[in-house]
This record gives sequence, C-alpha cells and structure tokens, in this order.
Amino acid sequence: MSVALAPGQLAVSSRLLEAVTAPVVIIDRAGIVVSLNGAAARLFGLDAESASGLPATLFFGDGLRFAPGELHSSHGPHFRIMSAAGTRVMRFNTMSIHDEHGAELLVCTGTDVTEHIATMRRNLDLERQVRTLATNMPVVLWAVDARGVFTLLEGRALESFGTGREGFVGKSAWEVLERNQAVLDLLSRGLAGETFSATFELGGRQLDGWFEPIRDEAGEIAGLAGVAADITDRRRQEMVVAQSQKMESLGVMAGSVAHDFNNLLTAILGFAGLLKLSPALDPRDREQLYHIEQAARRGADIAGRLLSFSRGGLARFVPVDLREVVQETADLVGPTLKGDMRLAIHVPEAAVTVEGDGAQLQQAVLNIVLNARDALGDRGTIAVELGMRAGRAYLAISDDGPGMDESTRARIFEPFFTTKESGVGTGLGLAITYGVVRGHRGEIDCTSNPGDGTVFELRFPLLTTIAPVIPEADAGDGNLVLLVDDDELVRHSVSQTLSALGYNVVEVANGALAVELVRARPGRFAAILLDLVMPGMTGREVFHAISGIRPDLPVLVCTGYAADAHIDDAMKRSIAGLLQKPFTTERLADALHVVGARPSRGAEA
Repeated sequence: MSVALAPGQLAVSSRLLEAVTAPVVIIDRAGIVVSLNGAAARLFGLDAESASGLPATLFFGDGLRFAPGELHSSHGPHFRIMSAAGTRVMRFNTMSIHDEHGAELLVCTGTDVTEHIATMRRNLDLERQVRTLATNMPVVLWAVDARGVFTLLEGRALESFGTGREGFVGKSAWEVLERNQAVLDLLSRGLAGETFSATFELGGRQLDGWFEPIRDEAGEIAGLAGVAADITDRRRQEMVVAQSQKMESLGVMAGSVAHDFNNLLTAILGFAGLLKLSPALDPRDREQLYHIEQAARRGADIAGRLLSFSRGGLARFVPVDLREVVQETADLVGPTLKGDMRLAIHVPEAAVTVEGDGAQLQQAVLNIVLNARDALGDRGTIAVELGMRAGRAYLAISDDGPGMDESTRARIFEPFFTTKESGVGTGLGLAITYGVVRGHRGEIDCTSNPGDGTVFELRFPLLTTIAPVIPEADAGDGNLVLLVDDDELVRHSVSQTLSALGYNVVEVANGALAVELVRARPGRFAAILLDLVMPGMTGREVFHAISGIRPDLPVLVCTGYAADAHIDDAMKRSIAGLLQKPFTTERLADALHVVGARPSRGAEA
C-alpha cells in the first residue's frame, strides 16, 4: 500500500507518530533512517535526532529487505533487539508513503512478539514432549470435533491395532467405528458434555480411557479429547494371577477337607478291620461289613483325588526317566484309541531324568492324553514330544481336535469342572494333573483356540545329580511301634488294629513327646507311624529330630494330607514308607512287614 503526502502533511504525520505507543521507524528506499518516534528511540537506546541519517542495518542487522507489507531480515520477519529492557523480539509491518518531493518512504511499525514467541516455543516443546510420550508409551491421544470427526490420533498403542492415524484423522468416528456401538455411545456421552473414564474394547484390545469435552470461549461443546491406555496385556496378567490365587485357594480348601475326611475314613476302616477279625460274625454281618469297607474306600478314592489336586498327596521322590513315563502311558492309551486316531511319540535317545514319583507323573500325563483322546472323536492325532531345554525337561502333548474357547481354557484345571456329559467325567483329571505338576516343582501351560486343537506343555527341573542312596532302615531288636497322631479317634482305631496284629504299641498325641521317648530309649522301637499335620511340633520336625537320634529307625509317614509345607525333599527320600490315610488293616500290616517290624505275638484270630 502506498500513500502520497501533500506538502506539509509529512511534518504533521511526524508529530502524530510521537503519540503512537508502538515503535515506528521511517526508512527510505536506500535503507537510511529518515526518522523514528520516541517509542522506537527508547527501543534502540538512541535519541531521534542522532538516529536520523544512519543506515537501518545498524538497528535491524544485515540482510534487511522489504517484503510486501513486512520488514524481513536474513532470519525472517522476526528481529532480536537489544533494548534497555533486555532482548526483545520484534516484528515490523510496513506501509509505503511518498514525501512532498515524490520520494518513496517505508513506515515500519513494530510489534513486540517476545511473549508470543516464547509461548509458541513452550507449546511446541510441550507438543514435542507429548508426542514423545505418546510414541513411547502404550497410549493413544485422540480428539474429535463437535461433529465427531477425528482431528488428532497419536500414540504407540496404534501399533496394536495394525493401523495408523491416516485411517482415522479427517474421518467421522461414526464412519470408521460403525461396528463398535459401545465406543460410539462413549463418544456421544462426551460430546454431550460429560467428563468420565471408561474401559472399552477396540480392535480386539482392551483400553482404559479418559474422555474430556472441549469447550469454546462461549462455553459450547467444540469437540472431545482423551487418552486411552492399552491394558490388554496387564489384564491378561491380572487374570493369570487371579486364576493362580484361585487355584491355590481351592487347593488349600480341598486339602483341608480331604485331611479331615481321611482321618474319619481311617477310623471307619480301622474299626471295620477289627470287626472282621471277630469269629462271632455271621455271613450277613460280614456282607454288611464288606459294604461298609467298599463305601469307605470309594470315599478314600475321592479324597485321594482332591489331595492330588491340592499337592497334598504323599509322594516318595526318586530319579525318574520321563521317557519311561511316556512309553508306559502310550502302552496304556494305545489299545483304547478308536477309528482313525493316531498317537505319535517323540522322545530323545538320552535319558530325561527328573526327581519325583513315577506313578504320579504317569497319572498326570495319562489324564491329558485321555482328555485329548475324548476330544478327537473318531479321528485325529495326539502327539507327545519329550525334550530338554534351558536346564528343564519339557513334555508337550498336543492334539488336532476342536480346541477350546478362552472361557473354557481358563477353567480347565478347576476341580469338578468338565465339558463332558453328566456322568461321563468327574472333572478331576486335569485338576489332579495340575496338582502333580506343581507338587514336582513344575509348570503347566495350555494354549488352545476353537478349531486349532490344544497344546499342553509341562516343564520340570532336570535332575543333574543323583542323591546318595539312603541305607534301608533296620527295625533292630525293639518290639514297640510308636504311634504319633493328634487325632484321638485315629490313634484309638490304629492302636487297636496294631494290637490285634500282634504289635506292642505306644501312642502319643504330639511330636515333642515322641522325640523325648525315642531319645530316652532309642533301641526299644521297631518302627514309628508318624502323622504329618499336627499342632505344635510338625511331623517334618519330628522326623528330622528322630533321624538325628537314630538314623536307622524306620519311619512310616501315615497322614491324610501332605503339602509342601509339611514334607520336604530330604524327607521324601529318607522315609521308610508311605501310608496314605485311610488304609486297611492289610495295608498297615504289609507296610510294617516291609520295613522289618515283626509282631511280638501272634495276631488275633
């Protein structure tokens, strides 16, 4: 824009410039300062008269040029001016005028943009920081306008959805999310003015989001912004932990119930065994007594399964080659396969040795293979692969059956959970497997999807050193059996049974007294029947104390529940034998005979 001033108007304009608070500098086309007002003089630290006639580059720097409507330097439209108030950033707008001689002059009016530039830089730094956070954290930053059109979408979490911002920005949420009504309802709540947080699903991922309405200067809704964190992996971990805690709680409960139940069954079978020895029983009485024993044994079988799940079943640890476990399982399952089923076994040539109970490990593997067989129907393949990696033995059992959904897979190790028809399965098979694996310090995982079959992987610590062989216990010359049990009913029934078998019995209700008796007369005892779960001194503590007094004294662990806290590995290797409650008179007699304890008199007829 160019303005021509009539003669005398330039002087009037100069006086008006003094009244302007903004700095004004008038420059001719040669780049020489013609004049400047007081505000400009104060900015540059000069007086108006001394500045007149000086080159403009002294004030604005080299590279000065006149862009349309603006004064520019080599660095752009901003000028850093050293003033009495400190360094200021100025921007100068220009207007062309002509003096009374027709010479063109440029009126440069300055605006202090120091704070504006600083604010812009802070905003840029903040935006850069936010983008850095969004790029490196599993979050999504998003915004939509009042119509629901995406104006912002940033964040590393976008990688989880396999998409970028391009598929969203500039498009309506109701267009790109038309199949996700739940998310659209959340957006509608936010655009209606509500501030809230919510968890939602998007693209198969779980997100925890915050929704915040954006309002304009009039307070009207101008859009909606928010942040969403991908919590899918965290939720999965929480589910794993919760499931593990649930299984542990079920195990403790099952073990407690089985312990008390087994003590009752021990008394029932003990007294039933004593009655069988009576010559006064008629055939009808013996038949009824037989049914009592059968019912008690069925109850004992159920309790035993609960103990296996709760890792409370008794196990005597010895070196076990898992190749033999796999082969024996294959021999058992092979004849039961039907139709076009096939069992593929892959085992290494070298031994895969772990420490454990071979019968329990075989039961654990057998339960999985039988489940796979039942899932296949009439055709399919069950593959069993055994190997070693990272110092652990692994056993993978897979099938190409129908697979399971997530809700079913999450519950397969729960006791009494089954997908089979009523009366077909007990729902304890995989629960027992879970307990056995954990009881052997192992881990078990299951992966399955509908239509993709199922894979179980079991992992156990490899046995690298073989423990020294413990010499067999010697009953010695003593003729007493020490019975240690805190349950009075159990002590009474077992004591009477031992007496009926011809043994002399000393019974005590606590471990501390048992240790004192052995310490006082260690050679008088032929064997010890030791309960594990007792108040005060535990069975484990009693065993180690007695072993320190007389290492060769046979100790038969006789208990209804034996979790990891009750029996350690050294004890599993050293005990003379195991008697799982409840037991019959015959099993008790056989166990004592095996450890060399002989009756001091003939058994009652």
